[in-house]
Amino acid sequence: MKRFSAGSVSLDEKKKEALEKELRHDPVRTCSVLIEDQLVFTYESERGDMETPRKVNSITKSILSAAVGLAIEHGYFESVNEPLSRVFENGNLPERYKEVTIEDLLTMRSGIDWAGNKPMIESGDWTDFIFNQSLKDKPGTTFNYVCANSHLLSAAVQKRTSLSAEEFVGKHLFAKLNIKDAVWDKDPKGISTGGFGLEMKPADLLAFGSLYLHNGRFGGEAVLNEEWVRTSTEEKTGTDMGNQRYGYHWWVNPETNRLPYFYYAAGSGGKYIFVVPDRKMVCVFTSDYSRKEGVKPFTLFTRYLLKGFKK
Repeated sequence: MKRFSAGSVSLDEKKKEALEKELRHDPVRTCSVLIEDQLVFTYESERGDMETPRKVNSITKSILSAAVGLAIEHGYFESVNEPLSRVFENGNLPERYKEVTIEDLLTMRSGIDWAGNKPMIESGDWTDFIFNQSLKDKPGTTFNYVCANSHLLSAAVQKRTSLSAEEFVGKHLFAKLNIKDAVWDKDPKGISTGGFGLEMKPADLLAFGSLYLHNGRFGGEAVLNEEWVRTSTEEKTGTDMGNQRYGYHWWVNPETNRLPYFYYAAGSGGKYIFVVPDRKMVCVFTSDYSRKEGVKPFTLFTRYLLKGFKK
């Protein structure tokens, strides 16, 4: 890939051999690693896969998180504490949703009682459908990972900026990362799908990860507010996924005796962007695992790549 130079760091030969054997056996399309912005490992199941756009599923959520940060930076939202009653003040917002904040949506703590995406997708107005759902928990208290939160964020970005999330991100983020081929699905009302639906090249996912590794800078230019990068990738809540934590639409792996702190974007089927600040590392997987097996790249990353490189 032209945008990243080859690095002098190499993966331990035994680990490399074992990893590549698993990659060839499993439905991994690509695996790539940057260390200090040098491309130190690349695997493609077929030549050209790194430059082939694919659906990234819930990695879309982490891109949307950047959109919210940019919207705050440009003055479209006052802060993450802004309630939906101020964002959707001209609509028929149910009373129970009025105190839900942007932060509640970002941390998956809105309290929405959610039975799955299918009924929403089949409706003619996704935002209206979500607002017709009840709240089972008090906003800001209980983590529940549902795409409804993300779609309301996308609707809020469009409400305030008068641009879809796709248009807003294209203008303020993707253009500065030289990302040209991203395509984002829309709901029947023209709102970019918040929780899924973005199609990107694996090489572009690396660039997005590099932006976060460098605290919002890319190619020497400030693209995203440094404070937003820091706060959105800090743990804000516990989750129902073991010891994993959640920030602002980013997953957070806390430091343990076995693993360092790192954060990651994750999409169903084994799509991941891992960012490890202490090791100056970004790792991207794109895969076609089943939903049940989609955690496999996490295991491959921690087993072979996280501590496997040497100068």
